[in-house]
Amino acid sequence: MSKIHHIVYPYKLPDEPFGFELKYSIRSVFQHFKGNFDITIIGDIPDWVNRDEIICIPFNNDDIKAQRQTKINQKILKASELYDDFILFNDDQYLLQDITPEQLMLPRMWNKRLTFNNKESVFRRQTQNTINKLMDLNCHWKQNMVSHCPYYYNSLKVKELNNRINLVPFDTLSIVFEVAYFNYFEIKAFDAADYRIGFYNRVNKIDTSNYYILNHDNRGINTNPGLLELISKFNKCKGEK
Repeated sequence: MSKIHHIVYPYKLPDEPFGFELKYSIRSVFQHFKGNFDITIIGDIPDWVNRDEIICIPFNNDDIKAQRQTKINQKILKASELYDDFILFNDDQYLLQDITPEQLMLPRMWNKRLTFNNKESVFRRQTQNTINKLMDLNCHWKQNMVSHCPYYYNSLKVKELNNRINLVPFDTLSIVFEVAYFNYFEIKAFDAADYRIGFYNRVNKIDTSNYYILNHDNRGINTNPGLLELISKFNKCKGEK
């Protein structure tokens, strides 16, 4: 039997009642991932999930005093306790065409250096904090892994990294997991520009035909009506009741 690829979603139920992103993301995996796989949700478990097909690990850390990224990192560390390796998805990431495990596991970077100032977003300040931790250890730090793609992680490496850099700091700026992991281990990543398409504001035309991965934020989905129509075309899958 071929290797089972563990696809993991760290998940928190959104404030709005429907939470369509996770459902459509899982549909896209069932439709386009061309390998043997299972899916694990770590965190909140939506009512529509078919627990006979999806591995569900309830994990409620809403009440801890920490930034959102630290709470996500706790769930990633939980995945490293469950599996020898895994592919991490966010609920707003979708497979747009058939893809092999080898293609999906290939790390992708964004070929643009991040710049920072005191007015940057929390996430960018978290990224700078992560870079500072890497620099303190005299580690590689210049590879920009903020590519909004799924990532493949080896659990032994995750545990080693957590021993060198605290991946779940409380009361301080969090660590951006992918920036720390791929830079610390100097894992070569490849350009995501022709691999992932993102929607973060309004665009004039939605053309996803040449991409493997789609990602969006709330602004992207709310200002591009055709985007929701596009991802809603994924077939209903056995991961749903």
